[in-house]
Amino acid sequence: MTWSSTRRISVRDGPPVLALLAPAALILLAAAQTAVALPGWNGLENAVAASRSKLGASALAAAAFDEERVIEIAATGTQAIGSNVPVTEDAVWHLGSCTKSMTAVLVGRLVEKEVIGFDTTIGAVLPADRVHPDFRRVTIAQLLRHSGGVTGAVYASHPAVWRSMWEGWGRRSQEVRREAVLEILADPPAQPPGAFLYSNAGFLVVAAMMEETTGMSWERLMERELFVPLRMESAGFGAPGREAPWPHRWEEGRYVPVDPETVGADNPPSFGPAGTVHASLSDWIRFLQVFLGGGPDSYLRPETIDELLRPGADGNGAGWFVVPRAWAGGIALNHHGSNTMNFATVWLAPRKRRGIVIAANGAGPEVEEVFDELSSRMIARFIAPIETRRR
Repeated sequence: MTWSSTRRISVRDGPPVLALLAPAALILLAAAQTAVALPGWNGLENAVAASRSKLGASALAAAAFDEERVIEIAATGTQAIGSNVPVTEDAVWHLGSCTKSMTAVLVGRLVEKEVIGFDTTIGAVLPADRVHPDFRRVTIAQLLRHSGGVTGAVYASHPAVWRSMWEGWGRRSQEVRREAVLEILADPPAQPPGAFLYSNAGFLVVAAMMEETTGMSWERLMERELFVPLRMESAGFGAPGREAPWPHRWEEGRYVPVDPETVGADNPPSFGPAGTVHASLSDWIRFLQVFLGGGPDSYLRPETIDELLRPGADGNGAGWFVVPRAWAGGIALNHHGSNTMNFATVWLAPRKRRGIVIAANGAGPEVEEVFDELSSRMIARFIAPIETRRR
C-alpha cells in the first residue's frame, strides 16, 4: 500500500534546501548549492540527464516557464527500468500533493460563483450530528492551510478508515470519501484547530464539503472548473497509464517498476483531492501560470488569488508553502508531491512571473538531494536574473 509523502522545503532564504535531511546534511547541502557555478551550465537537457543518472530512476523531466509560455523543457530516460521506450517532453507525470493547490483553486472558483465560501464551516455543510463539536466551526480556509486540526496520517490514526478507502477502490470515490471523512470528523481533532499540522485528510474534508454543496464529485468539478477551461487535455486522476512513465517502488536498494493499471500503483481514488492528479508538464504549467498573472481572462479574480496565497499558520497558503526568497524578488511558492513511487516539485516566483517544475517516476533515497540541486541550478538560470515585474 502507498501513502502520500510530501517533503517540505526549508523556509530560510537562499537556494532551496529540503527540511527532512539531517541537520548536518542540511548545512553541507546548503553550502554545496550556494557554490553551484552557472558557467558550467550546458543547457537544461544535459542538466536533466545528469539528474536522472544521479537519481537512478528511469525517467525525469523539467521545464521553466513564464506567465505565457514554456521557456525550455527537457525529458530523458525510458518509461520503466528495463524498457527501451523513450520518454518524451509531452509525457504524463503523477503530481502527488501538488494536487492540493488545484483543489484550492477549485474552492476559489466555487467561491466566486457564490456556491461556497472560504469561511464556510464544516458544521454548516456536513451532518452536525456526525461531526465532533470541536470540528464544527473549522473553516475551509483553515483546512486548506493545514490548520483545521485534522489528522496528519489517516493510516496511523484511523487504520480502519484507511483500509476502507483501499477496499472501496471499485466504488464511487465520492461515496467512499464521504464515509471516510465522517468517520475521521467523528473523533476529536488531532490538535486544537488553528495550529499547523500537515494533513492530507484535511483536503478530503474540503472536497466532501464541495461535493455535499454541489451534488457533484470532486473529480467532475475538477474537470469542469480546471481541466477544461485551462485546456489541460492530458490531466486525469491516479496512475497515468502504461503509455506514461511507470511508477517505481524502491525495494532492497533498487527501483522496481509497478504496472500503472494495477491496484496499488497509486493511493486510493478517494484520496484524490490530496494528491492523485496526473498531467504533462505543459498542462501542469497551464494551471501554474494562473499564479503568475497568466491563464484565461477572468479565470480567477486577483482578490481570490490573494486569498489563496495569504499565509496562515506556519506560513502556508492554500495548497502552497509561501516563503520569502531573495531570488524571487519577494515571496516564492513551493510544493512537492509524492506517492512514494513518483516525485514532483514546483517553484514559482510570482513577482518575476517565472517558475520551474521537475518530475520523476522514482522517489528513492537520493530524490531530495537530486531535486534540490536541479531546482537550485534552474532557479539560478531562469528566475534569479529576472527583474521583478510586479508587486
